[in-house]
Amino acid sequence: MTHEEFEKELADESERLEIAKKLIEEEILKENVKIERYTKLAWYSVYLGAAIGFIALFHFPFLSNTSKEFGGLNLLGDFLAGSVGSIWSLSGLFFVYIAFLGQKVQILHQRIDIMAGQQEIKYTRLQIMGQKKEMEIQNETLQQQNFENTFFQLLKYFNSTISNLKLVNQIGTKSGIGSDAFKFLYDELKSTTHLLTNYENKHNYQNASVEQMIISFSAIYDLYKTQLSVYFKTLYLVLELVDSSKSSNKELYMSIIRAQLSSYELIILFYHGLCTGFNEDYISFIEEYDLLCDIDRKLVFNESHLLEYDSLKPITVIRP
Repeated sequence: MTHEEFEKELADESERLEIAKKLIEEEILKENVKIERYTKLAWYSVYLGAAIGFIALFHFPFLSNTSKEFGGLNLLGDFLAGSVGSIWSLSGLFFVYIAFLGQKVQILHQRIDIMAGQQEIKYTRLQIMGQKKEMEIQNETLQQQNFENTFFQLLKYFNSTISNLKLVNQIGTKSGIGSDAFKFLYDELKSTTHLLTNYENKHNYQNASVEQMIISFSAIYDLYKTQLSVYFKTLYLVLELVDSSKSSNKELYMSIIRAQLSSYELIILFYHGLCTGFNEDYISFIEEYDLLCDIDRKLVFNESHLLEYDSLKPITVIRP
């Protein structure tokens, strides 16, 4: 049950308890009226019996020692037993009934106390739920802050990894530093593919098949694997951080990552996915969050590569 549902239920029950409390208080008031009435009757009976007894003592003299006078004492005893005793027995019943009514009133008061106690317990539970919800919100906020701090620190490290890239060809005539390293890789891939297609009597790199692209890209990647592996691993860490987070707006952070990627980075990621057959873990993240949506199609060597890429890419699985 959510906090709002429990609060509504508590409000409804409070209203029911107030109605029940008023009914009980009305019943208590009625019982108190009965107690007051029967208390008066009981004491009236006591006073009546006492008055009859005192009157009888003055009308039946028994201080003489004659038998006739002792016979008068017996008559007095019989009279008191029959009249005063009966009246006082009735008053005793009244007092017993008053005690019963008093217990009933006490039980009704206890019912009110129990209902108030139950209500207080539920209000305490509501306060605990509110505190728990507040703690959950604070915890979510703290987790979000920790995630964002880690994300931007890792993104900063990713950008520094790109800045530290320095690729030089084997003969030392060409190089690429920082983000220009991906332009350098693209040109190297183009040159290698061109040589391969000419060797196989093809027209040029634009007619390269997927198999030829795999050979070309593998050759280029092996040459610069030491530095490129750091780049791909760092990119994977950033993507995994966002994907595994509990953030409700993962697409926002993925768009921030997407904004860091240059056109030549996207084309290298494209051919990396095509040539590795999507065996790299980070490539599934690229496809899931559509990081290649801004790829420059003019940089793709052959339109058939795009078709092959679409046929090879994994089915997107949205993670919770």
